[in-house]
Amino acid sequence: MTNLLTEIHGNVLLITINRPDKLNALNLSTIEEIHTTLNQSLHNNSIKVIVFTGAGPKAFIAGADIAEFANFSVEQGSEMSKNGHDLLFNYIENFPKPVIAAVNGFALGGGLELALSCHIRIASANAKLGFPELNLGVIPGYGGTQRLSHLVGKGKAIELILTTDMVSADEAHKLNIVNAVYAPEELLDKTLEMANKIALKSPIALKAALKSIITNYNKQQNGFEIEIEEWLIRASSRADWSLVVRGKARDLDGMTSSSVILALYGKLPVRFLSLPLRSGLGSKICIRTWPAAKLLSHLAYICSVRSHAT
Repeated sequence: MTNLLTEIHGNVLLITINRPDKLNALNLSTIEEIHTTLNQSLHNNSIKVIVFTGAGPKAFIAGADIAEFANFSVEQGSEMSKNGHDLLFNYIENFPKPVIAAVNGFALGGGLELALSCHIRIASANAKLGFPELNLGVIPGYGGTQRLSHLVGKGKAIELILTTDMVSADEAHKLNIVNAVYAPEELLDKTLEMANKIALKSPIALKAALKSIITNYNKQQNGFEIEIEEWLIRASSRADWSLVVRGKARDLDGMTSSSVILALYGKLPVRFLSLPLRSGLGSKICIRTWPAAKLLSHLAYICSVRSHAT
C-alpha cells in the first residue's frame, strides 16, 4: 500500500491516509487501496473495529484530489462518482464491522463524506469540516447531500452546502455531525479507547445492530422488520433460548411482552419463565402491542418449527 499506513491495536485496525503533502486528498488509487484493506479486514476475525485517521497534524482528508479529475468529461465524472460510492463510501456505511473516523484536522469535500460514511466520528478540537464543492461549480458527489441531511436535518444541510461554510469541531458536535471532541493530543487515544470498548462486544450482535440502524435510512426496507429478524436470529443463539425451543415455549404464556423480551435477553432470571400453559404459544398470542406482538408471533412460529424438528 503506497497511500495507507495500517496498525493493529488489540482488535482494532487503524488505517491512516498517508498523503500529508496533499493534505491526504483522496485519489482513485487511495480509494482502491482503502477498499482492498477493508475487504481483507472483513475476513480477519481478530479485527473487530476499524478506525480511520489522516497523516500529519493538518488534515484528516482535505477532499478529493482535484488534479486527477479536473479534465474529466461528464461521463468520466459520473463513472468516478459511482465507483467511489461502490468501492468506498457505501461500502463503509454498510460495512458489518464498526468504522470510526478520528477527524484530526480538515475534513472537507470527499474527506467529510468519508467521515459521514463512518458509523461514529470523533474530532480533534482543531478540526474544520465543510463542503466547498459549490465554489468549484459542482456538488458533493460521494453521498454528502444525503448523509449530512440525516445528521443535521434538511434546512441546516442546505445551508452548509449552499454557503460552503466550514464549521468548527465544537459546532459540528452541537450539530451532531461528530460524536465527541478532544484535544489534538488526546484524539487517537480516546478514539482507540472507544474502539476497544466496542470490540469487546459480540461481533455478531454488532453486525446485527449496525444493519438494523442503517436500514432505517433505506427507503426500500423496513427497519422495524429487519430489527425483529436480527433480534430473533441473535436471540436463538442464547442459552435462555434453548429453554424455549426444547418444548418449554408454554412457559412464556401469560407473561407481558416486555417480560418476554427481558427474559430472552437474559435480563430476568430463568425462573420468571415458570408460568403455566393456558392457550398454547403456537396457536394464540393475546398481545396487542407492536413490535412485541409481531416479535412473539415470529417466536411462536420458530418454536413450533423447531419443536417438530426435534
